[in-house]
Amino acid sequence: MTEETDDVTTVALACQGGGAHSAFCAGALQRLLTDLPDGYEILGFSGTSGGALSATTAWFGYVDEGPDRAAELLDTLWADIAASTPVDWAINSAARWAVALDESGVPMPETSPYATPATDLAQRDLRRSIERVVDFERVPSLADGESPRLLVSAVDVTTGEFSVFSGGDVTADALLASAAVPSLFEAVEVDGRPHWDGMFAQNPPVKNFLSDVEAAEEKPDEIWVLRVTAAGREDVPTSLAAIADRRSELSGNRSLRQELAFVERVNEWLDEGALDDDRYKRVVVEQLRLDEELSYSSRFDRSPTFIEDLFEAGRAEASALLDAKAGQ
Repeated sequence: MTEETDDVTTVALACQGGGAHSAFCAGALQRLLTDLPDGYEILGFSGTSGGALSATTAWFGYVDEGPDRAAELLDTLWADIAASTPVDWAINSAARWAVALDESGVPMPETSPYATPATDLAQRDLRRSIERVVDFERVPSLADGESPRLLVSAVDVTTGEFSVFSGGDVTADALLASAAVPSLFEAVEVDGRPHWDGMFAQNPPVKNFLSDVEAAEEKPDEIWVLRVTAAGREDVPTSLAAIADRRSELSGNRSLRQELAFVERVNEWLDEGALDDDRYKRVVVEQLRLDEELSYSSRFDRSPTFIEDLFEAGRAEASALLDAKAGQ
């Protein structure tokens, strides 16, 4: 880690979850880490669901060997997640078709994830993909006080309480819990508690970068949010499919709005002189957006071409931000 001085701008990277759409986060992380301008230092990573997979993979590679290794591991992770065999392609098409019909109001046979062996198989495959890129036995030793922070969110199914796993507590189970979409996967036990997809919790964790540490110098100067869910739409949706898509977007963004409102309020209190600037600091929030109106069903699209398109969109958005920062 670079010793912090007044000339260093510390940055936390927060990756929103959204199934396959989170490949956008992976592409953005590749560019942000490998092309980070002089004078900037990564202070932390956070993520939810697919964003948590990308954030943890990037964190591990970055802390272990550096930005190039992080970029390489992100490619490996998403290539493994992508549908790469005829059976995978068939499952991928069927999943998208079923979700699209369901969201359109077409009655579909209801099958609990607890009643089909396909659920267990899918979670085992995802665990294998995660463990291929992250050596979880080494995470606690890498997550020392000198390395960037790592935060992953999920929600306790029975209590409804948010769970944010940090540092050495980020395990394969924690990531599976953060990615456990209730209609598709069984709840994942972490520390004896059942957890679901972090999209029901903090998506992604942002305010923890400010609230979980005491001193102002431990908090980031900037938080760059990698956002995959559309904030707004130009037209009012009228079809059942479009209404379902917009409903999903509003739900997915609710917690992020609350997270960002917390940062804005702290900034306002600082401007008003209501907070001690030894413990708090003004934080700049930048948002990198997946600027496409994608359907909810496309979150389940693991086709290699779609994932690569999302990677490229992330790289392009990251390049635009870095160019803006370099010009300041």
